[in-house]
Amino acid sequence: INLLGGVYTRAISQKWYVIVNDGTMIVDGIVARNENSSDPSSLIINNYSYEKNTTPAVLTINEGTFTCAGGNVIKNDEGGSKVYIKGGTFTSGSSSNSAAQNWSIMVIDGGTFENTAENGTALHVATYGGLSNTTEVNSGKFIAQNAVLLDNGYEIGYAQGNINFE
Repeated sequence: INLLGGVYTRAISQKWYVIVNDGTMIVDGIVARNENSSDPSSLIINNYSYEKNTTPAVLTINEGTFTCAGGNVIKNDEGGSKVYIKGGTFTSGSSSNSAAQNWSIMVIDGGTFENTAENGTALHVATYGGLSNTTEVNSGKFIAQNAVLLDNGYEIGYAQGNINFE
């Protein structure tokens, strides 16, 4: 599936993800938003059906504007799923969620990741049930009270000099 341009949203009264990827998806230059601040659902979820999938989902984001008032902007679920981010603006307004949350494999090559909430997190590296997690940041800007949150002693690989934490 390729989402090339366009605006993706849903009714404010609904609570669910705006974009769900369980296969291979390329997102290029879209605007996606969930303006419901009482909805904890992520705006985009990759590998939602990870327990049923025999092949982990792969999501590539090439630019775009992504905003989520009450949840994570992008959540990469466990189970070997992969997310490649090549630019874009990712903004969360939730103190209990983040602009990007990784539970599996994520490579960030640019973009701005911001959480405007008090005590918000821009990038959250998490784990579940002892599964492996790889997060590589080659460039990007991370703006939040907690620019990066690492669970369970995880580390991230990064390219020094190409990353801005504010």
